[in-house]
Amino acid sequence: MTKLARVLGAVVTATAATLALTGGSAQATPNTVYLYTGTQALCQKIGNGGVSNDVFDTYECKSGVGGYSTLVDPTNNMLANVPVFTDAEAVCETVGTNGVTNGAWSAYGCQFGIVGWTLFVDRW
Repeated sequence: MTKLARVLGAVVTATAATLALTGGSAQATPNTVYLYTGTQALCQKIGNGGVSNDVFDTYECKSGVGGYSTLVDPTNNMLANVPVFTDAEAVCETVGTNGVTNGAWSAYGCQFGIVGWTLFVDRW
């Protein structure tokens, strides 16, 4: 084998390896995040609010011993003060904290209104 053939072979191999690595990272799998465990209705309220406001791509209410766990796949969207759902203050604070801790958003706030506490989230 000539020196040129060896060099070309090495370049092709390196290029293929680079493309394989970059292709794998470009197709990121959803990062499922746990937010809360409660009633099925509350799980659906959190999930539907997040999906309709483009905070989550999808959500799942997974039945367990303590109730229904809210599991979400966050979008990659940048968010600024986007509402997710309204409920009790303790629920808002718990979901907000779990979302930050588990990487669903960067920051949150709970704001009191006429029908309860609304969770607002930011992602940057």
